[in-house]
Amino acid sequence: MARQQVVICDKCGARKKEANHWYTVFHFEGYEATAIVPLDMCAVFGEHAIQTSVIRQSLDACGIECAVQLQSMALSSGQPINGSTERREATA
Repeated sequence: MARQQVVICDKCGARKKEANHWYTVFHFEGYEATAIVPLDMCAVFGEHAIQTSVIRQSLDACGIECAVQLQSMALSSGQPINGSTERREATA
């Protein structure tokens, strides 16, 4: 059986389908800063961010509304947010 990655929104719990517009919210260690990056670009952005800063947390969001809410939660608390922070694998 093939394994595939299942992406779940860390804000509302929605499951990613093929044609969704998803984002990753990066929260940086040592800075009160976040970045909202389209999911299809986060490999490039994440690699650069890892080389230049420490990423405290990355969270998946099913749309811009959830991304902005996660960003707001990260900035207001200054602490990692309870979310999956990992993509899950499921059997296809």
